[in-house]
Amino acid sequence: MRSKLALIAIVGFVLPSMATAQSPLESNSLSVELRGELAYPTATLNDRFDLESGFGFGIAGKYAIAPILTLYAGWDRFEFDGGAEDAGVELVDRGVRLGAQVESSEPVGPITPFATAGLIFNRASLEITNSRGTTKISGERSVGYEIGGGGLIPLIENFWLVPEVRFRSHPSSWEAATGATEVRITYFALNLGLVIRIPR
Repeated sequence: MRSKLALIAIVGFVLPSMATAQSPLESNSLSVELRGELAYPTATLNDRFDLESGFGFGIAGKYAIAPILTLYAGWDRFEFDGGAEDAGVELVDRGVRLGAQVESSEPVGPITPFATAGLIFNRASLEITNSRGTTKISGERSVGYEIGGGGLIPLIENFWLVPEVRFRSHPSSWEAATGATEVRITYFALNLGLVIRIPR
């Protein structure tokens, strides 16, 4: 009996909270997103170094300019390990991201799907270790892009859990490190974020 009463109390508390939080971000509202990320490279580096799956983190500010349209600006950092037969490598990719998020006007249950697209301004650093020692090279900052999609899952008022998948790509020059004038860094990022809307 007590367990049934506890269940009813929990449902009675959670459902009203979800009802007030399941809408997309309101127009003219400002929010902050904190995220942890896993990353999966889609190609070898300079056809030599095999990169393993990596991890990252990021932060972004979001401003809803319409009921289904949100602009974002943020910063991300990803780190990958890898290597070849004669050397190990550590790749750090970090930079600024700017773009837009378009949200569905019709939620799917409690989840509001969305799609994102934007530009990234990244600099990749490379650390190569072999029998001769360690070489550190910082690539040139370059412009790339990201596209993705995910969903807004309400927790309580002004708080959303945000799973998202993104594909990211940008060029980087490492002539001294790899013998190539330019390489392209591409990877999928699986994010789990927490969006906090700033009350007005």
